[in-house]
Amino acid sequence: MRRWAGARNESGTLLACAADAWSAPSVGFLAGVATAEQARGCGMRTAVCSLVLDDLVVDHDVAALMVDNWNTAAVRLYRGLGPSWRSLAAARVTDC
Repeated sequence: MRRWAGARNESGTLLACAADAWSAPSVGFLAGVATAEQARGCGMRTAVCSLVLDDLVVDHDVAALMVDNWNTAAVRLYRGLGPSWRSLAAARVTDC
């Protein structure tokens, strides 16, 4: 992780975070997004993701992220932030 953004309540408890992670010169990468259960639905996750994505675009001209499509809350958040959606599949091969 290169840098983190976080949102805290008045007592200093971290409620949401997002990170600039695995960025390359040509693309910034958002990862490490988490929200405390008691802060869900309050907009803090959106705020920290927006901040990190804006900084990534300034630094790299392009920002990206990955999310499992079963994670509907995250998909809804990220689509609301404006990135284009591209499906990506992965597989793992194991010895039989």
